[in-house]
Amino acid sequence: MGLTVNASLPAAGGGGNPDYIVTGADLTYSGSSEMFIAKFSSLNVLDWGTYVGGGEEETFNDLEVFADGRVAFVGLGNNTNGTLTEVNGAAGGSNSNGDTDGLIGVLNSTGTTFNYLDEIGGNNDDRINDVEIVGSTLYWTGSAESGFPTSVGAYDVTHNGSLDVIVGSVSAAGSTGYTATFYGGGGDNIGSDVKVVSQTKCDGTVESFLWYSAPQKAPFQRSISAANLFMTLPIMAVWIFSLLVSKPT
Repeated sequence: MGLTVNASLPAAGGGGNPDYIVTGADLTYSGSSEMFIAKFSSLNVLDWGTYVGGGEEETFNDLEVFADGRVAFVGLGNNTNGTLTEVNGAAGGSNSNGDTDGLIGVLNSTGTTFNYLDEIGGNNDDRINDVEIVGSTLYWTGSAESGFPTSVGAYDVTHNGSLDVIVGSVSAAGSTGYTATFYGGGGDNIGSDVKVVSQTKCDGTVESFLWYSAPQKAPFQRSISAANLFMTLPIMAVWIFSLLVSKPT
């Protein structure tokens, strides 16, 4: 089984690339810090390694691996100034409209090509913190200020406070399927996690749904079979969250 590791990379000294940036989609160090992703077939055998970023600062937040070895990843870019080369971009408001934008993408299984690479943001500070793969769709969450591009008919297209949770989805191939909604109150609310959760009901059937969590807001779930996650967004009561996540043993 391969191991994928990644982090923000400080500027490399001297000439050439570090020895973990090999046969990757982007071998050029471009900014003051770069995201990098590397895959090992064992703890001491490096298969590939690549930079991800534009001309300024990029920070890694999360990744998930497809069954076929493709890698979905998310993070943020600070003042990229349009220097990130997008691939199959899906969001209307992208390419560094503000101080910090969310970054999302998919590498092919050999790390040599970006199948999808997108910078998503409004006129302020936005970031993507977590991603989950469901079939051919990426579901993601993070935080956003005013101006973040939401989608037509979304649950909440109005920014509510200093920071709102942002919840979105997009095709893993990029280009299509972009959907996003705000979710927040009057203060700072940050989307921290999205996961597929399965539970066995009393009749023995198994139900799967997407679970989102965010500090200072009640967690919520949505069936992954719904036609559009973001048209109606049911909020889970806190006591149900307690039963599912932190029930005393």
